[in-house]
Amino acid sequence: MKAALNVHEDVAEQLEQHLQNLLKKSRARYAMICDRQGFVMHFNSALWADPPPSIDALASLIVSTYAASDALAKLLGEANFSESIQQGKHIAAYTEYINEELLLSTIFDGQGSLGQIKLLSHRTIKRITPLLENLKPLRFNLDKEWSQLTTLMLDHLFKDPQ
Repeated sequence: MKAALNVHEDVAEQLEQHLQNLLKKSRARYAMICDRQGFVMHFNSALWADPPPSIDALASLIVSTYAASDALAKLLGEANFSESIQQGKHIAAYTEYINEELLLSTIFDGQGSLGQIKLLSHRTIKRITPLLENLKPLRFNLDKEWSQLTTLMLDHLFKDPQ
């Protein structure tokens, strides 16, 4: 299992700008970068959009759907499918492959067209890929001291309040 990526503040600010630009130009509701395990790396919401559903649940379902599409591609003899589209009556999700670890997903309604979303998502990926190339995985040292500290914190959390 790969580790989550460590995003420095300056990179996070640039990702924020690129995703806001994507939302503004495409008139989409939400844009999200997540890793292939379902961890949200960056999420943006349009100013006019309704509050989003659970972002973690959304990422997990998007990644699961993309994984199923990827399995289908392999079954059909393709290395992968570079994009995935789910389109309902009122809302749609477009997910595109950034690299082996990351996906960009754009959620939109009738305000934006699929063609426009695809074009702008592809341009956004070209702009953010150089920002993501040098990111290092977060490394966690889960040693005995960490385990003891965590146990103490959990014990305190569930301590009887007498």
